[in-house]
Amino acid sequence: MNGKGMAMATKFAQLNKQFIDGVWRDGNSKQVLADCNPYNGNKIADFRLGSLSDLDEAYKSAA
Repeated sequence: MNGKGMAMATKFAQLNKQFIDGVWRDGNSKQVLADCNPYNGNKIADFRLGSLSDLDEAYKSAA
């Protein structure tokens, strides 16, 4: 991977997390969603889904 590709990978490294109250973090749900490339089916990332408590905290911090 060249320098530009590495910079892009670093820039998007936490997009499988949730940004809540100024912090990137995993969701608290036990469910995991696999995001796959629609062209070739390769897995891009796993996302731990958010729970109701994550939703409540995000809502309260945005107010």
